[in-house]
Amino acid sequence: SVFGQALSLGRTAKLYAESMPGNCVTESSGQYAVKHNPWAYHLSERSACAQYDVPATELGKDVTAGRLPNAGMVIPNLCNDAHDCDLSVADSWLRTQIGTVMSGPDWKSGHLAIVVTADEDDNGQDNLVLTAVAHPSVHGAVVTTPLTHYSLARLYSEVLGAKPLAEAAAAPSMATAFGLRLAGP
Repeated sequence: SVFGQALSLGRTAKLYAESMPGNCVTESSGQYAVKHNPWAYHLSERSACAQYDVPATELGKDVTAGRLPNAGMVIPNLCNDAHDCDLSVADSWLRTQIGTVMSGPDWKSGHLAIVVTADEDDNGQDNLVLTAVAHPSVHGAVVTTPLTHYSLARLYSEVLGAKPLAEAAAAPSMATAFGLRLAGP
């Protein structure tokens, strides 16, 4: 995984999953849906997952302390991802999470990029999935290049200064598409 890749390079990785009842929980529970937690599926990385795949309640502490990881992800629960609740609830949650991250020293340093993306489209013919990128080097970019979740995986590797993994190596670069200037790890 890109998280395992980060750790193997001596960098940091952390996944914050909302409503997850413990670290690296591999079964859905309440509003926590394991299907949205990619690290839980990498059996060869189970020990790292057990340490760094944590409940989202840890995000605020890491933001305040300036300890956001080189490869990080925040996953909402089934309500806040708009599966089980109104879109306005998900929007409010997202605003809060982004506000929290932007209030910390990692964001203020100018070295952090925030990517917001969905895991599925609107069932329309064009298979369009929302993806937005916030970074000081990105200004009003509208992307027409078809990107995939492999493009996001490629972005993680590019941020780490590493070779993209598996299918991500052939995916269009999200950094190039958005004009994101990568400073390296």
